[in-house]
Amino acid sequence: MAASKDKARSRTENNTCRNHLKQQFSQDAPNLVWASDFAYIKAGRKWHYLCVVIDLSSRKVVSWQPSNKADNWS
Repeated sequence: MAASKDKARSRTENNTCRNHLKQQFSQDAPNLVWASDFAYIKAGRKWHYLCVVIDLSSRKVVSWQPSNKADNWS
């Protein structure tokens, strides 16, 4: 009788998002597409985090949020 092996299972979820923009970062109309990015800023011994949201048409900052924790986005 052949021994069966348990299949390895991933213990993390796949949090991949769909690529809706497909590298089309130039937009003609304002407030249709926003993009965000996170910055990790080290000051002394501590890390600080900054999330910035921009409108891809005007390239203006729509919102920004600093935090002392990487998982504290609201």
